[in-house]
Amino acid sequence: MNKVIVNQYIPDYVSPPGETLLETIEELGISQDDLAKRINITKKEVDEIIAGKAAIRTELALQLDQVLGIPASFWNNRERNYRDALARRLLPQSLNFSETELTSKSMTQQPIKPKQIVKPGQQEKTTDTANSVVREKSQTATAQAKDIVKEIKDTIDKLSSLKDYPIRDLVKHAEEFGPYLKNQRLETNQIRKFLDAVNQLKARLAQDEDETIKQGKTEEEKAKLRFGKIESDVVLLKPKLAYAAARQKAAKPLSDVMSAALDKVYSSEDFDRLVQLIESIIAYHKAEGGK
Repeated sequence: MNKVIVNQYIPDYVSPPGETLLETIEELGISQDDLAKRINITKKEVDEIIAGKAAIRTELALQLDQVLGIPASFWNNRERNYRDALARRLLPQSLNFSETELTSKSMTQQPIKPKQIVKPGQQEKTTDTANSVVREKSQTATAQAKDIVKEIKDTIDKLSSLKDYPIRDLVKHAEEFGPYLKNQRLETNQIRKFLDAVNQLKARLAQDEDETIKQGKTEEEKAKLRFGKIESDVVLLKPKLAYAAARQKAAKPLSDVMSAALDKVYSSEDFDRLVQLIESIIAYHKAEGGK
């Protein structure tokens, strides 16, 4: 059965936006006390936001935009996605209860099969056979994984820019790569800084044009000016990936693929394709039960 890709990426890890806020002010050298003064709230309120106990309200998001330079839309989306993720975590508990009841009921209706007697020596032989099958499957999965990583990188390396990545090939690659990352036990919280940074840049591109960008006479000129404002930050996504890969071995294949893609990002169109690639990979990763 074909899986459906969600058009808009929603992080499936449950971490409060306050964690991103804390990392941001630490990188900028701003203390929590100083932040509280700048956005006109108490230190206790800042602590509660960082811990996820208090929400980032719309007016507060606007203040963070002015103080930190990160769009209000990013903070609003981060807060909404966090609350949605919490709600989704609670929902399956009630659903799974009814499924368990149905499963238990169906099991009681199944005929009980007689217990098979295992002869001496037969158990060892069965165990050896099972272990052999597991090893063969593991080796096959590893070979297939190397093939898909190489296939994606080879495809990207041949492109003059990432916008030329055929969308059908992109989806096909993501459909194979997402489940592989799940089998590698990659969790999205292991690459949270990278995903947050991508979402921040995406929000900045979607912002209303400022006076500098309005100076562009044509849409092409405006697009160049718009991308110029985030180009250095796009390049700096590679160190975030390298850091994640150094900490978690499971993140290295994704780091290799996305680093190759980042090398081909020269315009807003290229960045849009980068976002489509990471969103598609994470969507298939999540569809396979990835966390």
